[in-house]
Amino acid sequence: MIAHAEVEGYPLDNMRHVGEFLLHARASLPTDVRLTMWKSDIAEAYRLCPMHPLWQIRQINTIDGLRHVDRNNAFGSCASGAIFIAFNSLVAWIAKNKLGFDYLGTYVDDSFGVDVEGEVEFYSPYVCFLPKHQKRLLDLWDTLGIPHKQKKQTSGSPLTIIGIDVDPNEMTLSLPDSAKQKLVDELLLWSTEPPKKVDGKLPEGARLHVHFKLRRWLQLQGWLNWSFNVFGLLKPCLNLLYDKTAGKYVPDRRVYTNTAIRADLRWALNHIRNARGVEMIEARQWGPDDATITVYCDASLSGLGFWIRNSNTGFFATIPAFSNADTEADRIIFHYEALCLVSALNHAHLISSNRSKILMYTDNSNVFDIFNSFRGNSDMNELLKCAADILIDGDHSLRVIHIPGVNNTVADALSRGEFKRVIDASPGLIIRPFQPLSFSPNCEN
Repeated sequence: MIAHAEVEGYPLDNMRHVGEFLLHARASLPTDVRLTMWKSDIAEAYRLCPMHPLWQIRQINTIDGLRHVDRNNAFGSCASGAIFIAFNSLVAWIAKNKLGFDYLGTYVDDSFGVDVEGEVEFYSPYVCFLPKHQKRLLDLWDTLGIPHKQKKQTSGSPLTIIGIDVDPNEMTLSLPDSAKQKLVDELLLWSTEPPKKVDGKLPEGARLHVHFKLRRWLQLQGWLNWSFNVFGLLKPCLNLLYDKTAGKYVPDRRVYTNTAIRADLRWALNHIRNARGVEMIEARQWGPDDATITVYCDASLSGLGFWIRNSNTGFFATIPAFSNADTEADRIIFHYEALCLVSALNHAHLISSNRSKILMYTDNSNVFDIFNSFRGNSDMNELLKCAADILIDGDHSLRVIHIPGVNNTVADALSRGEFKRVIDASPGLIIRPFQPLSFSPNCEN
């Protein structure tokens, strides 16, 4: 048997990829040229893939007492998606590398792209004109024997792709109001605290413990991941959910929520309720020279320090009390490095205008990882949520870059309170105290 871990976590294109090729297409054309999105769907999808004979014997269906062998990829297996996605990825590779498609994305059985509005070609099987590259993709599918149906081949501006309305001319991604409300309703169900007992009894119809089947947990995780196409900074709300379901594979297994998970989901719920549900497609990759403000951060066991290069101002704070009973120096430093970065981010937010490009340097690789993925353990989650709150409030763009410790001289000296070394490294620097942000880490699993 194939290990479950070998067939999970397969990559899918998302709105980030759509945004990237739309930015590239827009940059290569005059500003007055209109674009149109298109989407094509493969019929039967998973069922197109034949299975190995040794696997077919595990796919026996009994109908009226007779045994029937299912020879094709079946829905329901944890490997079904990976098998079909591998196949469709190869088809996409052919389109890009052999047929010259510049803008093509795939999501399971959907393929999508963009063309200049009005650039069409006639597709004789459907007796109609289609966007140029949509027609050429269907030609490729016909050559390979891949089935499709006319009603599933769509185009326009805006166009709904994997549930998100994409407008290539306004350069926006929008969550339809109905989809947003369904997500809000689901999060409300998951995040509501169970009622307390009155005189030792629960109110009629209430449950003391809140639990859902594992299948439902995985569905919520997928739903939230989909919403991150528009609400990308809300990723921390999933960190504790992933921890809760790790290593569990029985779909009907009962899995309990807890106070920390409900709090994270309420945090996401409040942001989604208050958001417009529209994401502007903008250049997410920008370099150090494009930054509005540049900050270097560091921490030691004696203090925190960050240096704003633009104003040549340094900030120093003594170490706050560490709430978790953890005496490992590396783990404590990791916490302090992250706390320093978020405190510095908050300061940058307070002194900058909205929509600033904030560039932050750290010499801690773990901090670099979590603030580029917004994925962390329970101790880090409150800091990640705090960083997301700051970025949402100011509509800022954040880049965190890792540098070797030897190149982080000023922030290192500030964190150790070695102020003479600070001045030597950056003459004229002004040193000021600061108060690190305080928070209560999630410790419940």
